[in-house]
Amino acid sequence: MLPSPPRPRPFRAAILLIAVWLSVVSLGPVSQVCAQPAAPQKPVNQYRYWTTNWSFEDIEVGTLAGRLERLGIELPVDVDGIVTVNFEVGIPLNALRTGKAYRIEGTLTGRNVKADQLVLDSVRAEVKFDDGTLTLQKLDAKQGGGTIAGDAKFELLPRGDFSGQLQLSQFRTEAVFDLLAKFGGNWAEVWSIATVDGKVDVDGRTDDLKIPLNWNVAGEVSANEIRYGKELQVDLNVPEFRLKQRRVTIQNTSLRSSQTRPSGQPIFLANLSGSVDLADTPKVDLRLTADDLPLGMFSKTFDGKIDVDGRVQGTVSTEAIKNDATDPLQIRAAIASPRLKIAGLDLGRLEHDLTLDRQRFRLAPRAPIEPDDTSLARIRSLSAQYAVSEERLQVNAFEAELFQGKLNGTASLALTSRGQHQFDVRWDDLSPEVTITLPLATKPTTLAATTSGRLNWRVEADQLDRPLAHRGAAIVRISQLTASGESLGRLIAEVSVDGDGIEAAVDGEILGGRLTVHSTTTPDPQASWADLLRYTVVDRFSLNDTSLEQASVLMGHQRGVYGGRLDVQSGIVDLNNLREPIEIQAALRSVRISGKELSPSLAVTLRVRDGVANIQSLRGVYAGGLLTGQGVWSFDAGMPGTGQRNISLRLTRAKGSQILLPVSAEAGQWLSGIVSGQVTVTGTGQGFINKLRVTGNVVADNATAFDLPVGDAHSSLVVTYDVPTSRWSAKFPNVKSSLAGGSVSGALRLASSASHRGTLDMDSRWKVAHVDFEQLLSTYVGTTTIGQGDVTGDLTLSGRRISGARQLRGQFRFRLGGTDASAVPGLSTAGVLLGASALVGTRFNEGIATGRIASGAIVLEEVALVSDRVAVKAEGRVGLLDTRMNVGVVLSTGNFQGQDLLVDLVGLSDLIFASPFGQINRLLSDRTFVFEINGTASSPIIRLLPGESLQANVRRFAVQELITITVADGLFSN
Repeated sequence: MLPSPPRPRPFRAAILLIAVWLSVVSLGPVSQVCAQPAAPQKPVNQYRYWTTNWSFEDIEVGTLAGRLERLGIELPVDVDGIVTVNFEVGIPLNALRTGKAYRIEGTLTGRNVKADQLVLDSVRAEVKFDDGTLTLQKLDAKQGGGTIAGDAKFELLPRGDFSGQLQLSQFRTEAVFDLLAKFGGNWAEVWSIATVDGKVDVDGRTDDLKIPLNWNVAGEVSANEIRYGKELQVDLNVPEFRLKQRRVTIQNTSLRSSQTRPSGQPIFLANLSGSVDLADTPKVDLRLTADDLPLGMFSKTFDGKIDVDGRVQGTVSTEAIKNDATDPLQIRAAIASPRLKIAGLDLGRLEHDLTLDRQRFRLAPRAPIEPDDTSLARIRSLSAQYAVSEERLQVNAFEAELFQGKLNGTASLALTSRGQHQFDVRWDDLSPEVTITLPLATKPTTLAATTSGRLNWRVEADQLDRPLAHRGAAIVRISQLTASGESLGRLIAEVSVDGDGIEAAVDGEILGGRLTVHSTTTPDPQASWADLLRYTVVDRFSLNDTSLEQASVLMGHQRGVYGGRLDVQSGIVDLNNLREPIEIQAALRSVRISGKELSPSLAVTLRVRDGVANIQSLRGVYAGGLLTGQGVWSFDAGMPGTGQRNISLRLTRAKGSQILLPVSAEAGQWLSGIVSGQVTVTGTGQGFINKLRVTGNVVADNATAFDLPVGDAHSSLVVTYDVPTSRWSAKFPNVKSSLAGGSVSGALRLASSASHRGTLDMDSRWKVAHVDFEQLLSTYVGTTTIGQGDVTGDLTLSGRRISGARQLRGQFRFRLGGTDASAVPGLSTAGVLLGASALVGTRFNEGIATGRIASGAIVLEEVALVSDRVAVKAEGRVGLLDTRMNVGVVLSTGNFQGQDLLVDLVGLSDLIFASPFGQINRLLSDRTFVFEINGTASSPIIRLLPGESLQANVRRFAVQELITITVADGLFSN
């Protein structure tokens, strides 16, 4: 609900301020003379005046204000600041003690002046004081970019009336809220106003300057860019208002969304007309219309917007109802909303009429509801008859048809401390829905329940806070409990209270299992509700055969992602003696993720004492390996120094393809091999589980990552996990691996993707040293080779939103040393083109391979292998997932022993033509073949390109002819 304090009146302070300034300055100089009791006043024509000019610069108003009281003038407000005056003063020589006899006329200016919580940057006015009346003309007060202008008159000696006509323009918000603070509340906490404009006529008694409700005020006012909190911004326009005899009348007041409203705020409009009598017994007569009023912008309790067209009339007071007033409160309103929620409870669509009179309340649909209109049928009707006496409010015949069920009953509420409250309510087949966000849930969950029950309760009015003073019983049957459409089970809950204590029990099917809870509470007769838990003993708690799949649906996950069963058994829990340990045993069975088994069995035994869980044993199978652990976990808020939270875990020989399944169902493609490790899980932050940090070491055997070979690796690790956001990161800062007779070292960082669940981001850098080519291919690709090779170089590998090898990005540069021709996939087969034994025993002395990894493939940008009689150049593509090859190769034979010398003498740039593979091989070779290697790495298919090969040989012959044999012989002989 919006607060309804008095309206802002900055003109009040402005009037008071100017009056005080004038009185202080003009009458201050004669205060010494007038300190004695005032003499009887004479007629004006009997006074003899001495006229003088007074000019004072930078006077402290506060200092001079006290002197006014010596003349019998009591200032209505405190003042402070600096003023400058230039007055012509008429001093009554024969009536120095008569303040009314003085005459003053001139100008007054001031700066940084404060009066009645109103702070102004500057003020200027023409002032006249004559016959005890102060007149202000051409008032011009500034505050920032805003101004107050107008005229005013005050009858000061003797005290009479005041009146004024003021105009506000672009008035600043701070002054408005400083004034409103005098009426109570901290307005500036949630409200702010950019500017206020208005025109006001005001009059009243001078003695009532401190009582705005006693004024007579008429005018118009508007306020722009009124902000409520951070989300709501509106403009207010009051074209006509009047305050007279404590009765406020307004016409056509509008509240609408600002044109400069924040992003996401809907457009709405509200209009209000009528009157409010602010006498001792308030009366109202108001007409309100509103379109698309965003209730959720005013309070988080509401979610939705509403249309209203209604009228409120009568006396707003329970006393008026008791005394059978002639004009009791009456409400007639039509309300509509496409969908409204209160505290998460879905009320559905509203198109209803609301009626409230002296004896009856009724909420009913405006038109008959169709049988199949379930959205409007959530609230079919509410009605009740009530009567109010001096001692009690009696509600009879309360009936409701809502949430597809019925509710009826009676209630009696005592209005004195000597009475008794009584409730007798019965409901059948109510099916409300509430949307909430559960802890650890990925999205809001809609809970629905079909419930029936009865409440019969009574308690003395002055004993509400004493549980044992209550008498009664309640039973609630939930025949169907669902979460986002998925059935969760059914329950029966009972509670009863008498003079001996409180007994409560819950029994039923929940999440596919069985829940049983029973407790007794025997508090001290004087105990309060706040002390109740201290006297409660839970003597039975068991949760058996609970479905993890249904629990995951409750958390917002899709059905079929998680599976398994959970059993929990607890010993007696005495909440009054938490120093006694509580034995709890939990067991997980047949845990699956996306149909893949993660753990056939995992058991935990713990003892809870003084708010700390001591995990005595954790043992079971996880990802095919043995998982054991122990530790302690504090239940307190996690503030610094309030509790220990760490668990030590050891995992032995688990399957790498299953370890990360809780992170993503696609994690089986991320890692393979046998993994072991020892880590410590530490809890940080506030809350039971808020942030987790995992540190330790991990070892992997015969591992691959995204189908790339890793070998036998080990590294330290640091993992962080933020439970509320499900964001995580894992760092492996010093990975070292033995791979195919060589070594791989580097650093790896993995993290959850910001926008895609089930994917990850990766950054890594690697160094490869002397990895055996033959062993690498035979182990990880399946190629059978008879040769050997050596790979050394650098590799960077990264990616964003990775779900498999297709999202990997990287670059590599390797040196290939001592590589046997028969170790290169497809090359030994291509040797047939050169003769039966053309490549037998051929060993490439050196080589280079550069390229990149993208779109699920290794892109070979340049591969070059050189021996004394064979040279190979290649480029193409090899798939990471299927190892399919599409590689173009140029193979040349000849005498390459003089190649280096030729390059040194002639220059490499002169020997290379603008060709993808260069021409140096052709200058020195006997034959040149161009062919493609297709198929897979384990079964390559060689396809000779005869046209390209013929063309390459012709080119080679033409180039050789350009270099004479003599020159060539000379080059080689040297």
